[in-house]
Amino acid sequence: MDKISIIIPVYNVESYIDRCMESILAQDYENIEVLLVDDGSNDNSGYLCDKYAQKDNRVKSFHKPNGGVSSARNFGIAHAEGKYISFVDPDDWLERDTYKNIIEKFDENTDAVFFSYYEDFDDSERIEHNPVKSGKVSSKEALFNCLIGMGYGYFTSVWNKVFRKSALDRTGVEFEKYSIAEDELWLTKVLNNFGDVYLLPEKYYHWYQRQGSALRAGHFKKWYSALEAKKLVADCLKGQDRLYDLACAKLYDNTFDIAWQAYAAGDKETYRFMKSSVAGYKNYFIRNENFSRFKKLRFFVLGTITFLNLPERFVGAVGKINRYRIKKIIGKKP
Repeated sequence: MDKISIIIPVYNVESYIDRCMESILAQDYENIEVLLVDDGSNDNSGYLCDKYAQKDNRVKSFHKPNGGVSSARNFGIAHAEGKYISFVDPDDWLERDTYKNIIEKFDENTDAVFFSYYEDFDDSERIEHNPVKSGKVSSKEALFNCLIGMGYGYFTSVWNKVFRKSALDRTGVEFEKYSIAEDELWLTKVLNNFGDVYLLPEKYYHWYQRQGSALRAGHFKKWYSALEAKKLVADCLKGQDRLYDLACAKLYDNTFDIAWQAYAAGDKETYRFMKSSVAGYKNYFIRNENFSRFKKLRFFVLGTITFLNLPERFVGAVGKINRYRIKKIIGKKP
């Protein structure tokens, strides 16, 4: 069996890492190495990393000064010895047969396997994401099926994907230091230089969403960095009209979603900045058939009520109701 290197960036996750690690160490596919990269945690996370390294010789524990998730992932890649690379976030977990089923889809011409996932919430709510496309495709088609969004695509995350390490080494692409969307930019650059990708619609990954954190005003400052990363994604795809148009539409979709949340949280500065920054991308979103009429109507309504300067609580309530409906019809175009 070929070895899979599983890279886990760790930062202040003492309450979650046990669930993550137990799901990995219980994998049916046993030839793994787990690289726990403690990125300067100031809770007990570093101690827990060491504990797992002592418990299982497949686990390696590393400690480094805080540099962010991109730095931790780059560190992990540099120290990985496996034929394949997998990324897992420390508050998430995997189905037991994940790697056994994924490794079967690799052949000599396949550089990566993408798979689907569950979205799990604190209140036991679970959303199943059901991608439409399956089978072996070109790397450009795989990227398209990530950019089309959650629910019926493969998302622009890196945690629901396994990569051939030699293919990653060939690209020379590293994660860049952005607060959000660093994985989207990395994935876009990688797939511009990849071979075939196998799309596997089965759900193996559990993406844990902690409720109550998204609308904190401090959260929005990270999106200044994310906006820059998403613009770079679009720039990378210039000359590839189908992908470029979709990246521009997605940029508007994601950023306007943050804009109304900032408004609802009372952060009017971020609201105005985000709205003005993506105004030039609006037509890409309106014209793109990968976004439903329902979603476009939702943004029109939210844009109208924020323009009218209606109370923040009202805007937040309307926005969350609509977002919940979109989540509940996952599997259709959101």
